[in-house]
Amino acid sequence: MELGECEAIQVQRVESGDQLAVTLSALNAETQFEVANVIPGNKHGASVFATARELDSDMFVRGVRSRSIFDASVRRDRATEEYVRWLNEHNSEVRTLQIVPLRIIISDRATAILPTDIACPQKGITVYREPSAVNAFVFLFDTLWAQASVWGERFSDHGREISDRDKTILELLAIGERYDSVAQRLSLNERTVRRSYESVAKELNAATPFEAAYKAVKRGWL
Repeated sequence: MELGECEAIQVQRVESGDQLAVTLSALNAETQFEVANVIPGNKHGASVFATARELDSDMFVRGVRSRSIFDASVRRDRATEEYVRWLNEHNSEVRTLQIVPLRIIISDRATAILPTDIACPQKGITVYREPSAVNAFVFLFDTLWAQASVWGERFSDHGREISDRDKTILELLAIGERYDSVAQRLSLNERTVRRSYESVAKELNAATPFEAAYKAVKRGWL
């Protein structure tokens, strides 16, 4: 059953792969002015984005606006960068967050799609059309969007610049991540992570990552 044929259904669960593809295609066809995406995970294969481009292309031709929030750790992923570049060419907006809670798709602020089981996305999706539920997901997206950083954004203070990568490293260390785990998450070597933090900490005269993050916030870097 396609989405356009079940307007009376407020909540619809979709489990099979074939039906899932039909559902997403129908939602794209129905979208008139905006699609909002929250995309967790730190690696996305080229085949995933190839499918996404196919689904998005028709909407962009119709002038549909796109806003997407990615996990910050994908900034150095080549497939993601290529997809973001393609999105930007179609007047889409992309932002990143350190912690992206779950996959969300919102169409025209009227329909929301989420995993049926967040812990096991393979179990399918749930489509919500009930206004109070959709409004809650819209509020969540708007809150995350306001907190997120523009893709590739750089932060400066009196001529001193802190790169998007340095910002990410500092934020992760400040919440207790170890050098090796930050390096693995961002696909960097541990020495690069240490040098990045030590440079920022020296500039801020900070003894710990938490103190460095606090002072960075006061300077407007974070």
